[in-house]
Amino acid sequence: MRKYSLLFIPVFLIYILIWLKNDGPVIQSKREIKTDVCPKGWMRFENSCYRAFYQENALEYKDTIPRCLEYSGWPAVLASRENNAFIHSLLNERGAAYGPAFIGLVYSAVIGTYQWHDGTALNFTNWAHGEPASTSTKPCVSISDVTKKWTSVACSLTSIRRYVCQSSVHRSEILEATYDEATLRQVPKHLHSAGVGEFTEEMYQSALVAGKRREKKGFLTIGLPTMHRRSDRWYLQETLDSLIKHSREEDKSEVVVVVFLSDFDPSLRSELRTKITLIYPTYIDSGFIQIIEAPREFYPSLSNLRTTYKHPMDQIIWRSKQNFDFAFLMQYSQSISEFYLQLEDDVVTVPIYVRLIKQYIARINRKAEQDWWSGVWTCLEFSELGFIAKLFHSYDLTKLASLLKLFYNEQPNDVLLLHFNEMMLQFRRYLRKPTIFQHRGFVSSLHRKREPLIDLMFSPNASMNDSSSERKGLIPAEIRRLNNQEGPEQELWEERKKVLREIFC
Repeated sequence: MRKYSLLFIPVFLIYILIWLKNDGPVIQSKREIKTDVCPKGWMRFENSCYRAFYQENALEYKDTIPRCLEYSGWPAVLASRENNAFIHSLLNERGAAYGPAFIGLVYSAVIGTYQWHDGTALNFTNWAHGEPASTSTKPCVSISDVTKKWTSVACSLTSIRRYVCQSSVHRSEILEATYDEATLRQVPKHLHSAGVGEFTEEMYQSALVAGKRREKKGFLTIGLPTMHRRSDRWYLQETLDSLIKHSREEDKSEVVVVVFLSDFDPSLRSELRTKITLIYPTYIDSGFIQIIEAPREFYPSLSNLRTTYKHPMDQIIWRSKQNFDFAFLMQYSQSISEFYLQLEDDVVTVPIYVRLIKQYIARINRKAEQDWWSGVWTCLEFSELGFIAKLFHSYDLTKLASLLKLFYNEQPNDVLLLHFNEMMLQFRRYLRKPTIFQHRGFVSSLHRKREPLIDLMFSPNASMNDSSSERKGLIPAEIRRLNNQEGPEQELWEERKKVLREIFC
């Protein structure tokens, strides 16, 4: 009885579950208006917002990208003569003494010409006389705050101290809606505006950039978010090779691998898309591999985020964006197959993994027929680590995506998964042992972060007769991470560990 007494659902969890079911706060009244605004300190030109930044020391072009990203922006695109003149006037607000500024135009060796950072076609140029110079030594571009002309420059070791960022105009269509005040207090400020995090039919139709949709609903969709790593090793190819090698021919007709290119930088997305389509043309054409991208307006502002878990700001930005990455991928995938498996782009699997997944689902479902309470499941796990190899019913993905978006700033996705399982009445952990997906990456997509995580329960020779756990005596990776927390929030961590152990151990 003691254990069952601990299996309560806190009031706030019930409240959030009601929120997810109703897709947001209760609107008491609503007056439709439309207004386009730029963030404070930014200036609007046509349908974009711009801001010029300055620093005391010289900077490299690569440093401008994450700094613009902090504002959900990107290095500026100067698509017309009027646009160029506007940026020139923006630079001169502080006077010409500050010098030229980087813009978002870079020479791409892949396509053999200059390319705007966001993929906009290069239909307008304003080169100075004799420019562009050597593309091999000067692939980046600056705009003069005196002449308005463009000059090709080195991307590093320059004297440039300025750069211009561009972001989307923020559109709100229900600014004067009246909400229940108690509910509104729970809404993150970045989600007050309509459009942020909203997955529309138009987004679904435009998301697919390579591959084809299948008419028949399949058994399993594998979600595979990926982004550029500063590493010579391309983990994604190892992952795709492993999935293809260990899928039988009959499996390939009922499995879809959705690769989500999550970089904000369109040149990096283009490079990855080209690689995948060149290496796997057969699987792209058959629909076994689909490649998707998300529009920038799907994401909230990633500036002025709240600090939690004492993480550095670059990690908070990274994990907050990752929550929206996962949400977009899940919402795109919700109607493709009966089940959805969340992977990372640096894992390998075992032979006949699809059959092993089917067998474990059947085993848990049989348990449910015998004992409803013991068999309730929302998430089945095929790796012990984080958010790797977690299986869901596709019909639950909308709810999980909503939770990821609602608390994108406050919580990492693997912690939100723990809350989600509890809210969906799963109070125990269903982990297949031995596990059938192994983490192989050591270089994270977060710059300077290394992740030497190994699933000790993995076996490359996993048999069809497993010793799976639902389970006692098993301390998940989340508890091990909480063991390392320090500081004034230590009491909170101790209480959380206690609850986790009661649920999982």
